[in-house]
Amino acid sequence: MGRRNTYSEHTKRPLNCLAFIAIPLVCFHWGASYYGTPLLAPYDVGRVLRFIGGASAILPPFSIVVVLLVLQVVHRERWRVQPKVLAGMLGESIFWLIPLIGINLITGKMFLHAPGTTATETVIQELLVSVGAGVYEEFVFRLMMIGLAMLLLVDGLDLPETAIATVTILASAALFSLYHFTGKGINWSDFPWYEFVFRTVAGVYLGGVFYYRGFGIAVAVHTFFNIYVFMAA
Repeated sequence: MGRRNTYSEHTKRPLNCLAFIAIPLVCFHWGASYYGTPLLAPYDVGRVLRFIGGASAILPPFSIVVVLLVLQVVHRERWRVQPKVLAGMLGESIFWLIPLIGINLITGKMFLHAPGTTATETVIQELLVSVGAGVYEEFVFRLMMIGLAMLLLVDGLDLPETAIATVTILASAALFSLYHFTGKGINWSDFPWYEFVFRTVAGVYLGGVFYYRGFGIAVAVHTFFNIYVFMAA
């Protein structure tokens, strides 16, 4: 059975989410093909796909499209993109960005920069990283980890939704935070726990946005925050 016919539910519909992130996804890959990008997330997605038999460079973005379309079918949603909903999602993303900026200002730090980047990248590359990280990190740590767990454990095995959502949001947030240290190696004897905690808190927040407001809005909040960090640094 499809979800209820309300704006709050429309923002979670996979087809609306796909339409919402389509331009950022295309722009990232077009820009990366021309300017290059140091972002690790799409490379790591591609590496996983190659491990299971894929070889094409278009597989990472193609995998996002396929997953969203499969979810559209599984949830038996209506095959109609709603422009008014997309406009609302954009405005909502800016609204949900404000608390994340507040968390950042309270800490006095700017930590949510993507792994695998350096201070010497060009402005265009930095913007590409901001967009690409927003799309791919939300795809991996929210849509795949939280969404798949909800699909299998709640929809499939009828386990308690609140408990599964809480555990998966916390676990994905910790892994999301840890991922930001993998590009430069992890030194456990001198591990930056303060940065880890902030990114975990940010991951929990983004997980909550994903769970309650949908994948598209989570991508936009993450992307806008990355751009904010880049411009304010």
